[in-house]
Amino acid sequence: MTKTPKHLSTQAKADWKRFHNDYRLDSDCEDVLLEMLEAMDRKREAQAALKADGITIKNRFNELRPHPACGIERDMRLQILRCLKVIGLPLSEDKDKRKPGRPPATYPVYEGGGNRA
Repeated sequence: MTKTPKHLSTQAKADWKRFHNDYRLDSDCEDVLLEMLEAMDRKREAQAALKADGITIKNRFNELRPHPACGIERDMRLQILRCLKVIGLPLSEDKDKRKPGRPPATYPVYEGGGNRA
């Protein structure tokens, strides 16, 4: 297991350890995992800003506009989902339903007969 990166938050460090304990990750997956955990940290920071300031702010013309952290939170949420998809980690806590890696191939079953008369 690679050492836990020091720049991650406490929760992200715990997730790093948990992922390494639960799954065998190669170096490419570790890079994607690190990117995902950094995105989780940024998403939490954006959520904290939204909690403190609200989801809207006033611009210089005193008009309500979406808080910039709304876009950051949305972008980080998408980045997290993309990373999970690349690594092949499950989206739920049920480890038995999905295993890391590529899903098994499924082929459509053709139940028709030959030529119709």
